[in-house]
Amino acid sequence: MYCKNCGTFISEEQSFCPKCGTAKGEIVKPTGTGKKIQPFALVGFILGVVAFFLDFYCIVSVCAIVFSGVALKKFDAEPNVYSGKGFAKAGLILGIIAAALNLLVMIACSAFLAELGYYL
Repeated sequence: MYCKNCGTFISEEQSFCPKCGTAKGEIVKPTGTGKKIQPFALVGFILGVVAFFLDFYCIVSVCAIVFSGVALKKFDAEPNVYSGKGFAKAGLILGIIAAALNLLVMIACSAFLAELGYYL
């Protein structure tokens, strides 16, 4: 059985949820997966996709990395409450790739401008 309040697994012998203290009478068996998509994971994934195509000065990619990292930490803390860990991983990977590509473009542009005689 799972706690209706926090989603923690509760054994048959327990009268209360060990995490939040909800009474057993308020505990229901899940009908489906009972898991919501972790919001930070979804935001991190969307920012990772946006960063891959439209990133300016690594701002969006850093946000994707942060949101995805926070989501992965929440998955470790509460593994049975949320779904969408794949979104968090994909957002993290896309954010890192976008940041690396953006830094390479900045380095290439500064080298090109230095060849033309413009120094930053």
